[in-house]
Amino acid sequence: MTGHRHLSDAALIVLARRPDREPRERAADHLAHCARCRTLLARFRMLHATVNDPAPGPDRAALAAVLSLAEIRPSEERDARRVRAARLLRDNGPALMASGLRSGSGTREQLWRIPGADVDIRIEPTGLGSPGVLHGQLFPLEGGEGALADGGVWLFQRGRRAAWSPLGEDGEFELPAPSVPRWTLWLEWRGVRARLEVQ
Repeated sequence: MTGHRHLSDAALIVLARRPDREPRERAADHLAHCARCRTLLARFRMLHATVNDPAPGPDRAALAAVLSLAEIRPSEERDARRVRAARLLRDNGPALMASGLRSGSGTREQLWRIPGADVDIRIEPTGLGSPGVLHGQLFPLEGGEGALADGGVWLFQRGRRAAWSPLGEDGEFELPAPSVPRWTLWLEWRGVRARLEVQ
C-alpha cells in the first residue's frame, strides 16, 4: 500500500479508455503499489472493451442461417388444402388505409384467429439502415394453458426461400418482413396447423 490517496474513479476511467496512453508518473507509481486501484482499472478496461466491442453483431441473414440448422419442415404442401385458413379479425393494411385510416408509423398490424388462439402480427417496413421485420405473438384462448414454445412459423413468398422461426417461450416469433404483396404464414402449434394468407 502506498501513502498516496487512491486514484479517483474519473482518473481510472480515463486510463481505461486510453490503454495506449502511459499514466503520469504519480499514477503509475500508485498503480504499482495499490492492488485496489489495479483491480478497479482492470474492471473498467473490461467494461470498456465489452461496451465498445468493434466486432459487428451478426446480421439477420446469419441468424436465419443458424436457425435453419434446427429448422423443422412444415407439413407437406399437399396437406395445405385440408387445413382451414385462419380468420382475419383486424387489419390496418391497404383496405383500411384506402378508407382514410392510416397507421402513423407505417407499421401494419393484423390480428388472426386460429383454432385455440389468436395471432397478433406487426410488420415494420424497411427503415433507414434497418431491414423490415415481421413480429408475431400467439395468444391462447380459454383453456389454452401449456407450453407456447411448442411449434414453429414459416413465411412463404412466391419465388423466395421459406423463412422459419420457432415459437418463443411467450409465443413470440420474428421473421423478415414480406417483400411481396401476397404471402402466407404457416403456423404449427401443439398439433394445430393453420394458414394465414394475405392477398
